[in-house]
Amino acid sequence: IPPKLTYVPWYLMSNSGCTAVEFHDGIIEINDCAFENSSLSGELVLPPNLKYIAGSAFARSKISSIIFPESLTMFDVDNGRIFEGCIYLTGVLELPKNVAVIPYACFSGCSSITGLVIPENVEIIKQRAFAGCSSIVSIVCKATEPPVLAEDAFDGVSKDNCTLEVPKGCVEAYRRA
Repeated sequence: IPPKLTYVPWYLMSNSGCTAVEFHDGIIEINDCAFENSSLSGELVLPPNLKYIAGSAFARSKISSIIFPESLTMFDVDNGRIFEGCIYLTGVLELPKNVAVIPYACFSGCSSITGLVIPENVEIIKQRAFAGCSSIVSIVCKATEPPVLAEDAFDGVSKDNCTLEVPKGCVEAYRRA
């Protein structure tokens, strides 16, 4: 990515055999479908000054883990599906600390994620955000107020085989939500 660009262009590596990318520190935005259906694999280290990721940016890529920068404040809430179908994404996924809304189908179909850490700033989890994430067995939610959940936000996650950890003193608020 040229050093003068502050964004990753639309469809830059979409449907490509690209297996790795190194972002420079000046990147603040990753646009729609930039790496969709690409062979991008391994750990995805997002740039340290990134503020926004657009719809389907990494959908159906082969990434196995994600390092989110603290600068990230917004996912595309209109188009969502940012990491949809990333079946190689494994382990516990720590969501970005400063994002308030997890958009539509953001991680849907990421069937190898085993756990989630939802930071205290997340206020809304939209439709199908984690649908089909069938390997999730633990969720840690750090917010004292439960996020507003779409009814189908966790479709396909076994409620009988998943534990939810919430801050001490907040269990009743979560039960009522």
